[in-house]
Amino acid sequence: DVPYALTEHFSGLLRDAVFPWRWPLVREGYDGAGALAAVSTSLRRAVANHGLAPSSDVEIHPNLAPAAFFRAPPSGRPSPPPFRIVTVGRLSPQKNVGGLLDALAMQTGTETTLTIVGDGPRRPELEQRARTLGLDDQVRFLGALDRASVREALWDAHAFVLPSHQETFGVVLLEAMATGLPVLATASGGPEDLVTPETGLLVPPGDPAALADGLSALQDRWSAFDADTIRARAQEQYGPAAFVRRTRALYRRALDGEHQ
Repeated sequence: DVPYALTEHFSGLLRDAVFPWRWPLVREGYDGAGALAAVSTSLRRAVANHGLAPSSDVEIHPNLAPAAFFRAPPSGRPSPPPFRIVTVGRLSPQKNVGGLLDALAMQTGTETTLTIVGDGPRRPELEQRARTLGLDDQVRFLGALDRASVREALWDAHAFVLPSHQETFGVVLLEAMATGLPVLATASGGPEDLVTPETGLLVPPGDPAALADGLSALQDRWSAFDADTIRARAQEQYGPAAFVRRTRALYRRALDGEHQ
């Protein structure tokens, strides 16, 4: 009889990847919760589509942007050219780094480099793909890095790209934005909540040509993005103060049993 709040993070709801035997447990968890939340609008829709709860009963409770650590670079960023883009994530099919390599290869007449931070099962294949596309001089694979080194990679870049096929949220977007970077992301779920015209661009998922156009547009518009505005959005809407405020309100609702 202890009241509890339930916050949904599971990307499997977006791709119908819940094992059948788990559904009774999932439904029991939802039915007993005093308050419900999901980390993105797309995930709230998935909760409703699976009949777990009406959308009106599910609050949007975004993840936390660690803005104190991922802060603006202490000595500014290097000036292009080359235009330096960075991506951070596990090298798995879902993250679609191969599509980003294809998009980079479609660009002509631009001096663009790509730094890839992360490791995973597709790394050997992606390294070979970069060589096959003739991108050896433009692409660096740094592997998995500690947080401080990830921050250094973000400080060294002019823009961040998240080319995923599907994202429940996209904390790495907030980390990049917290350093003042404009972002390019696919409209793959969570990014639609995070990326605005002031902070970056959205393109359709699974479309290398659209991603290539996005890279060109991001480079053309780069000087118009204001790093302080981008960082302020990450900090004010997703930083610790906002996160704590939302969390306290969610648990107050659970104690009051409003969902039940």
